[in-house]
Order: sequence, then structure tokens, then C-alpha cells
Amino acid sequence: MYKTLLLKKCSAELDIIITGNDDYQKDVFNAEKGMLELRKPNIWNVNVAGNMEVETEVEFEKFLASLSEYTNEDFDTISVFKFYSLIEMLKEKHKSHGSNN
Repeated sequence: MYKTLLLKKCSAELDIIITGNDDYQKDVFNAEKGMLELRKPNIWNVNVAGNMEVETEVEFEKFLASLSEYTNEDFDTISVFKFYSLIEMLKEKHKSHGSNN
């Protein structure tokens, strides 16, 4: 379905270029709208199971927990600059020890 809509969009755009008029803009719009409707949006409502906000927060907390294995930093009060510096330091440390993690 996506490829069919993409072909319709491209065809309409080429018609605009070849004919020099905008009569095909509606066809471009409808094809783009159809392609966008094929993709299910992320759910950000915290009251709905599987929502992106909770997933993002949980993954971030898991990331912080894994970082805490390598440092004594208090992640509740750490600055953004120090946080990213710590990540870079750990990347360099693992790279120098031959680890790809």
C-alpha cells in the first residue's frame, strides 16, 4: 500500500513539473496523507499501557542503573555536563580495554 501511494505521489509531482500547473497538488496531498495514516503514532498518554513516556523513563532509569555500576555519582543531583562527561569517560575506558560495549 505504501509503495502504491508513493508512486501516486511521485506521479502527481511529475505532472506538476511537466504541465507547470498546480492542478495535481490535491493528488500529492492525498497520497502523503495516506502514507502518514499507515503509520501508527506513538502513544504518550501515561494512563494507556505501552505508552512512550513510561517506556522512555524506564529505559533511562535502567541506563542510569547500569552507569551506577561504574561510578559513585549521585544521579539525582548530577549536572548535565557531568553526566555526558561521565558517559564519554566510560566509552573511552571501555575502548582502551578492548570492549565494544
